[in-house]
Amino acid sequence: MARSVGTKAAASDSSVLAGGAAAAANNMGYSIQTPDLVETRVGSRKVMLPKRITGTESAATMNLIYHTTLASLRTNCTGIGAANRMTGLCAVMGQDAIGSTVISAYNNLINQALKDPTSMIVQSYHKINGAVVGNDCLARRGGNVVLKPVGLPDTASAAIDRRGNGIKFVCVVVEVDLEPILGKEVLCRFDSFFELAQGRQEILDGNGVPFTANTWLGPDVITDMSPEDFKTLCLDHTRQHGAADLVESSFATTNATLTYGDK
Repeated sequence: MARSVGTKAAASDSSVLAGGAAAAANNMGYSIQTPDLVETRVGSRKVMLPKRITGTESAATMNLIYHTTLASLRTNCTGIGAANRMTGLCAVMGQDAIGSTVISAYNNLINQALKDPTSMIVQSYHKINGAVVGNDCLARRGGNVVLKPVGLPDTASAAIDRRGNGIKFVCVVVEVDLEPILGKEVLCRFDSFFELAQGRQEILDGNGVPFTANTWLGPDVITDMSPEDFKTLCLDHTRQHGAADLVESSFATTNATLTYGDK
């Protein structure tokens, strides 16, 4: 049996008597009454959340509803985007307008960061079928995975010294500073895949024989690109519109695809 430690209240203590009288009057003892739950859509999923507050609840009841909602979202909404979860929480707590404003400001910061390679750290590069690129990469530099050069049209380079064909995706960690929203520096990090525009370039192999490289022709590290160059050389070609996951192909001969879902 668990034992409480502290000063034992006397049976005649006014707070004890008041609590007992209130419990007796309400015929509920000292038990906590959990909020009524209703089926609510959060993103693409239906979950059970407390009913929307009316504004007449006590502070203790509101606190219980808030934590019950938060716990349900954490448990039942794995994989659902943060914006959808926050919308669900704000709807229950009657804070739709504030939630919408904060989510809008957050999305603006996210969208800006997704267009600025300097806010990213490269984790890995991937082939057309989604397989991780290994031999086409050099050691990390400043936390970033570095690609080998494409090759040159007038200088022979062996396959081991250059990047191969079909390097089409990159996985990055995007860093966002939430200070404009929170009023203090708070760094938020999330991962995303980007599709890399494919190009052709005539180069020489290790024997000096010309051939056509068909791969990402951009910088060895995309974080070396300015937002303007990233837009011109990549985003304008791939038409990517947000953070994405990569779905590898079922067969080695087919292409991997990006999926946006609730990311």
